[in-house]
Amino acid sequence: MRMVFDWYVNGNGTGKPMSIFKILTSLMSLGIPTRGDKENHVAKKRDVGIWSDAMIRHILKNETYTGTWFYGKTKMVSDGNESNKRPKSKRGFGKQVARPAEEWIPVPVPTIISQEIFMEAQERLKLNLEQSNRNTKREYLMARRLRCTKCGYTFVGMTRREKHRYYRCNGVWRTPKVCDTPHFRVDDVDNTVWAWVKELLQHPENIAAGLQGMQDETVRANQALYERLDMIQQRIEESERQLQKLLDLYLNDDFPREVLQERKSRLEETISNLRHEQAELSHHLQATVLSDEQIEDIEAFCAQVREGLENATFEQKRQLIDMLDVRGKLAIENDEKVVYVKCFLGQQLLSVARTSPSLNIGVTRTPNCASPPTAPSR
Repeated sequence: MRMVFDWYVNGNGTGKPMSIFKILTSLMSLGIPTRGDKENHVAKKRDVGIWSDAMIRHILKNETYTGTWFYGKTKMVSDGNESNKRPKSKRGFGKQVARPAEEWIPVPVPTIISQEIFMEAQERLKLNLEQSNRNTKREYLMARRLRCTKCGYTFVGMTRREKHRYYRCNGVWRTPKVCDTPHFRVDDVDNTVWAWVKELLQHPENIAAGLQGMQDETVRANQALYERLDMIQQRIEESERQLQKLLDLYLNDDFPREVLQERKSRLEETISNLRHEQAELSHHLQATVLSDEQIEDIEAFCAQVREGLENATFEQKRQLIDMLDVRGKLAIENDEKVVYVKCFLGQQLLSVARTSPSLNIGVTRTPNCASPPTAPSR
């Protein structure tokens, strides 16, 4: 761990800090095992001694090495399916969600990395992220939004000779190589995806149908939570009825007051726990499902931008791509380059074939399709 931080901040004796990619290749050349190589309970995704950039970033961002570990970063909430599931290892039943940082409990642990070195690493990580975000002069419309269906790695933009731009799969550049998917021309992919987005936005019925479909899918996905909420409400009402009966018995002196008081305390505690769970589930569902006001705002925004789609600048296109959360999976099918594109308004399989300059939009290959195939785990 000390070597990784030292390499990233100071370099390996050359006076120049090492990149994350250089660090992982150096660790592999030294034959240093990963955590998954040494711990049986860690799921292995790669061969022995194969590091990834995600592993290095996880190390560099792990504040535990500075002497403080935090307990209680997550908690389990009920998802209504406890009776149909096996308990998760070390977590139990339900759904795991993040706790607010103020609820974390700090625990002192041995210090491996000084606070100064850790903060220097964070500054460099932040600077590299800002520089990568500022690298927009190449205008990759689908930057950080494309994934390979074959290996699961993301596609990134690259430029050759200052004029030829491509999306290339990161799996091709791994050490060792894990993918052989060819490059995709940026213009072909971006124009095809943008033509699909324009077609969606130029037809109000597409927007209404897409939003309604997203709402229906969200409700179906959270059906167990809605059923759990109904059951909680029924239990609250039943407990309150029992509490009222206890009050009647107390007033009539039909039972010893000590017995009634104990029963009353248990019911009040049950009601309090149920209301707490009810509030958490309601908050989760409200954050997941769009309100009527949000749907109206989206439809109004789409109507506002519809007129300027033909002459939209790159920045305006990218804003729409981000707002609609447009993502794609690139693949080779039947010797043809295709993209499975989707956003919350719909999804489609499109051919990434080059088109005439007058059209410059790609070719729609099929109508709305089922969900694209899931890439194999890495």
